Amino acid sequence: MNILFYNNSFLWNNQSMVSLELAERFKKHKIFFLTCEETLFSCAANPKKIKNICKTCLINKDKTLKNLKKQNNFQELILNKKINYYKFNFKIKNFYQLKEIYYKNMPIGELVISQICDSEKSDYLPTEYILRNKDRILKELNSGIELFESAVSKINNFKIEKIYAWNGRRPSDGPVLFAAKYKRIPFKTFISNAPKKYYLGKGTKSHDLKEIKRLINIYSKYILKKNINLKKIYKNFILNKINNDIHKKNYGYQRINSKKGKKIGEKNYIVFFTSSAYEYAGFKDWDSKIYVDQYQAIKKIINDKRLRDTKIIIRWHPLLKIAGKIEKLRTEDIIKIKAKNVRHVRFDENISSYNILLNADKVITFGSTIVFEADYFKKPIISLTETPYDDLNFFYKASSHEEVINLIKKKINRKVSILPSTYAALIKNETFQFKLKKFNYKNNNYYFKNKKIISYTYLDRLRILISRIFHV
Repeated sequence: MNILFYNNSFLWNNQSMVSLELAERFKKHKIFFLTCEETLFSCAANPKKIKNICKTCLINKDKTLKNLKKQNNFQELILNKKINYYKFNFKIKNFYQLKEIYYKNMPIGELVISQICDSEKSDYLPTEYILRNKDRILKELNSGIELFESAVSKINNFKIEKIYAWNGRRPSDGPVLFAAKYKRIPFKTFISNAPKKYYLGKGTKSHDLKEIKRLINIYSKYILKKNINLKKIYKNFILNKINNDIHKKNYGYQRINSKKGKKIGEKNYIVFFTSSAYEYAGFKDWDSKIYVDQYQAIKKIINDKRLRDTKIIIRWHPLLKIAGKIEKLRTEDIIKIKAKNVRHVRFDENISSYNILLNADKVITFGSTIVFEADYFKKPIISLTETPYDDLNFFYKASSHEEVINLIKKKINRKVSILPSTYAALIKNETFQFKLKKFNYKNNNYYFKNKKIISYTYLDRLRILISRIFHV
C-alpha cells in the first residue's frame, strides 16, 4: 500500500512525532511525506509567513525525517515552490460571502476563515476587515486551492491509497484531506493534545462535528453495557472541571479556574453562558439553526419585550480577556445596550461562574461545556446551537426564537439523562486517545532507540522569538 503523510507543523514536536509514529506502523508499505518548503501563504505555526520561522521549520523537518530518509520504503514529496496567489479572483464583500466559497466541493472559504479568525482571536470578521484585507484573503484562498491540486496530483502520480494529515481546519492542511475525499481514497486526521498522546479521526478536520458526535454515541452505547459506577465517575468529572484538575490530562477545556471570585448577589434569574470558540469559527456544521451567532442570540433575547419581567444575567466567557479587538468590540456593543432586567458579568469581572450557575433558575448556552456542571447541579438547560452533546438528551434544543422565548418564560423541569455520565467516562478513560509506543519522551525531547530525534536548541528558540517580534 502507498501511504501519504502530510504535516506542516514541524515547529511543534508533538505533532511531528505523531506522523513518525504512524509511519512506524507501516514499515512494510511505501511511505510518502508531502512537505512544504516556504510554499504555502501561511500555516498554523507561522500565520504571518515570517522567513526565519520558515527556515527553522525546514531545519526541524530535516531533523525529524532524518531516520526515515535512510529507509528504502520512504520518499519525500515537496510542494510546488511557486504559487499563483491571484489565479482565482474571488468576489468577496463580507464574512458570509467568504464562507460560501467552494472549490471542487472543498469549503475553502471556511478553512480561510478558520485560519484568519484564529489569528485575530475572533469568531467573526466584519465587512471593513474583509475589504481591508482582501489581498491576504485571496492569497489564502489560492494557496489552499494549490495545495488541493498538488495533493490530487501526488495521489495520481504516486498511486496513493491512503492519507494521514494533520488537523485539517486551515487552508494549509485541510485541502489534503479534501483531495483524498475527492479521489475517494481513505483518509484520517491526526492531532496531538499532549506529549506522547494523539487522536485519530475520520472527518475532514479534527473538529468535524458529525465525527465527534458519532464517536460519543458509539462510546455511550458501549459504556452503558458495562457494570461501572457512572454516578461516581460523573461526580469526579465535575469536581475536576471545577477545580481545574481536568486540564492537566484532557484536551478541550480552557485553563480557567472559575471557582474563584466573588458571589453574584442575585436570585431568581436565568443565565446565558457565552462561549469562546475561535477554533470553530466559520464552520457550518457548528452553526446555530436559529441565530447567526451568539451575539445575535443575546441581542434578540435581551431586546425581546416579552422578557421584560425576566431577570437575565449574561456571563461573558473569561477567555474574552485575551480575545482580539474585533471580538471585544462586539462584546462591548452588546454590554452598552440598556435594559433594566439585564445584568452583564464582564469577562474581566471577578465573579465566580459557578456561584452564578448555582443560583440560576435556568441556564442558556451557546456551545459552552458548562452544560455538564449545569446538569450535575440539576438546572434546566436551553441550548441554542449545535454541540457534540446533542444526542446525550440532557438539555432542551430550541428550534426557533419563539421556542427559546417559551422555554425561558414557562416553567420547565430539568431533563434527566444518564448519558452525560458516559461522556465523563469517555474523558476519564481517554477513550479515543492513542499513545506513542515507538518513541520515548524525556525533558521536552523525543527519543527513538535512545537517540534524540530533534535537537531544538536555544538558538532556534531565540531565532523564532526575534522573528516574531520583528517580523523578519
